Amino acid sequence: KPWFLGVAHLRGDLCGVVDLAHFLAVDCLGVRSASTLSESKLLSFSAALQINCALVIDRLVGLRGADAFAMSAPALQDAPAYFGRIYTDAAGLPWQEIQLQNLAQTASFLAIDA
Repeated sequence: KPWFLGVAHLRGDLCGVVDLAHFLAVDCLGVRSASTLSESKLLSFSAALQINCALVIDRLVGLRGADAFAMSAPALQDAPAYFGRIYTDAAGLPWQEIQLQNLAQTASFLAIDA
């Protein structure tokens, strides 16, 4: 699949590398260029999820608890099973929770072949 970028060696393990924005079809800027990829970071799944996978991220804005948001709402009814609550920060920007355990068990996420 075009969102599967290959493998990387992370802390002694080989991990599949996924462009999550591309997988979710929200990459408004198109396919990442080689220079953009070289500036990106890899965020690996927890070993507890038993999937050797890492997500390409452009930047990390920090961890936040639910108390850092002004309000939240359930995921939209037609949202994928791995979408959790939608949180809204103090500036009114929405943040979509992604439940990595559910994502790691999704057939379309696991099917990396074309």
